[in-house]
Amino acid sequence: MKKLIGKGILFLTVLTLILSSISSVFIYKIDHRGKLLEGLYHSDDPYDVVFMGSSHMNGGIDPNVLWKQYGITSFNYATGGQPIDVTYYLLQEVLKKHTPSVVVVDLYYLGMTTPYGATGFVSNAVDNMRFSKNKLEAIQNCTPPEEWINFLLPALKYHFRWSSLTAEDFTYDSSSIYYLKGFDAGTQRYGKADTSYAATDKKADIPAKTLSYFYGTSDLIRPSTEERRTLVK
Repeated sequence: MKKLIGKGILFLTVLTLILSSISSVFIYKIDHRGKLLEGLYHSDDPYDVVFMGSSHMNGGIDPNVLWKQYGITSFNYATGGQPIDVTYYLLQEVLKKHTPSVVVVDLYYLGMTTPYGATGFVSNAVDNMRFSKNKLEAIQNCTPPEEWINFLLPALKYHFRWSSLTAEDFTYDSSSIYYLKGFDAGTQRYGKADTSYAATDKKADIPAKTLSYFYGTSDLIRPSTEERRTLVK
């Protein structure tokens, strides 16, 4: 029995190491990946300001314009659909290497009432963070328990890509994105006025969880057991 258990543990260990080593191949090579690899790990440039948040920030602030017009060095770490709890852990990752004087945060998702952000949006940031205690905490607190293994080993999450992998997936180089400093402008134009965000005098309380991450309190609020059950249902 001991030998059987030992072989089982060895098999799982080897399998985990293999999946971990190939996960970077399966992760989507979108701009969010390139910018975070450059901004978090490949660049030693000092930044006066860093920008965090969702797509509104991602396509709203161009660090190159700030540098050209005002001499301010900055990097835009915003990613599509980035919830405030993910912003918290991503900022912790930023501060491992950089010491900006100012952090500007987009608050669009501060009113999010669901326990977790959409998996795809969370993946934009978490998938591109290196394995560390901070990443483990981000996975534990920003994703539902049934998805933890997929965020720990992205090869499981993106296994369906095996038949569509290209040479770029194996030789991905993020250096070409370095000069954008995280900025990603949209190119689409919309001819009709968007009335879905019409003015209103209605008010709502900011959920306790998102508010705690916004203030960065030491007693950060995680989804309750009941919230997790509701999510699973």
